[in-house]
Amino acid sequence: MLIQFRIFLNISSSSLQENRAAEAPNMTILIDWFNNTSAKFSGLVVQVKHMKDRVKVIETLIEIAVALSQIQNYNGLMEV
Repeated sequence: MLIQFRIFLNISSSSLQENRAAEAPNMTILIDWFNNTSAKFSGLVVQVKHMKDRVKVIETLIEIAVALSQIQNYNGLMEV
């Protein structure tokens, strides 16, 4: 969460422009962080072959999501 917050603090109004990668590299870093993290979480589910094991993975992800919600880390919550 702290890494994401530091990146977020470095985002300026230039992040709303069309050439985001060049004009707002911090916004690009934050978006890439989100995409990579959410891909890893979804990969955890599809890599498991047996349904019972998938259920366990999903239950764990739900527990993580609840914990993230409780600490009001909504970006992390959406990543999960």
